[in-house]
Amino acid sequence: MTALLASVRSEDEAFDAARAGAGAAMTAGIGAAAGLGLAAGVLRISAGNYGGKLGPYHFHLHTLAAGLDGSRA
Repeated sequence: MTALLASVRSEDEAFDAARAGAGAAMTAGIGAAAGLGLAAGVLRISAGNYGGKLGPYHFHLHTLAAGLDGSRA
């Protein structure tokens, strides 16, 4: 039983780490695109929901962009 709990905990920690990494990468991408701005043709940053077919993560762009300078989030 202990090995099973350790395995579940390890999987949860791996999921959390992967989610944090994906969120950090998305935040960096949003920041880079926003930094280019309208002059470079960036009009809008949006996202789609494909029923979970692209992976188990769900991110809110306003939350990710909230920490960026100049964000309207």
